[in-house]
Amino acid sequence: METTILEALVLAASGSVAFGSMLLVILLLMSPWRWRSGVAYALGYSGGYLLLGLLTLFIGACATLGGVGTPPRWLGVLWGLLGVLLLWLAWRNARRPATAKPEPPRFFQAVERITPRRACGLGLLVSIINIKNLGLFLSAQSVVVFSPLSLTAQVALTVAVAAVFSSAVWIPLVLYALSPQQAETTIVRIKTWLETHSRALGIWLPLLFGIIFLIKGGRTLL
Repeated sequence: METTILEALVLAASGSVAFGSMLLVILLLMSPWRWRSGVAYALGYSGGYLLLGLLTLFIGACATLGGVGTPPRWLGVLWGLLGVLLLWLAWRNARRPATAKPEPPRFFQAVERITPRRACGLGLLVSIINIKNLGLFLSAQSVVVFSPLSLTAQVALTVAVAAVFSSAVWIPLVLYALSPQQAETTIVRIKTWLETHSRALGIWLPLLFGIIFLIKGGRTLL
């Protein structure tokens, strides 16, 4: 049981590579609606993955008729492919020349016009249409679906997987809440740190999780 929980949460930690969503939350904290839009986006983002996790759990329970499922070989292939994708992302980011101040995506320039309601919908939409993150999340959730845990334990672990996977968007909000008097300074520091270390993070995190997914896929196929 402990091995299953640890394995699912380690794979779910691959959601930490969602630097775009993390930066978007920081920019929302600097918008006219401040923490309201940031929290709304995070709720939509994490809520979307939770709903997807519960849906896959329901489908898996129906497929196994309440029995203990065994990870199919195609799942090992999927884990391996995701590992290769992450390694390719690390290689691509390493090949890119370092820039003193990378330009943010044009979409981020429209953040000031995003209301809390739209931010929540945007977070939900991103959790569905971001194919890379969706593949990573479903890979982590598959450990839960094919585990020998009881249904109650699987539901609880699904909540934990969704929370860990979406932790990237909650980190700026937690830091923001810890120092409300210095909120402006805090979020500017976070944004500056993220921009300064974005190249290193974009190389080493995909490399780390790429190796983890390759090992997991290889163990399943062997």
